[in-house]
Amino acid sequence: MSIDYNEFINPSHYTKGIDVQEFCYSHDRNGLASNIIKYIVRYDIKNPKDPLEDLYKCKQCINKLILLMEADLEIEEMTVEKIQKVIHDQDKANMGKYFTKTSE
Repeated sequence: MSIDYNEFINPSHYTKGIDVQEFCYSHDRNGLASNIIKYIVRYDIKNPKDPLEDLYKCKQCINKLILLMEADLEIEEMTVEKIQKVIHDQDKANMGKYFTKTSE
């Protein structure tokens, strides 16, 4: 019995309609912006039983992008350490909100 690895590489939530990666590339979107587009496009297709999963991922990417934009940080000029610190601080803040929410 052979395994169709294409299903693992290109599951249906990636191949329905317009290819999201090609769309992002054609609009000069990469990194956080392309993840935001990807998550919003597939939120109710990838996991119909839990559409909030990708919406929360999208929200997290939006929050990170906003932080970077508000801080007027240009990714090309930032060091890896600065990017990691911004992301780490945001993740830490999000986890605090999550644990507060789940313990109520």
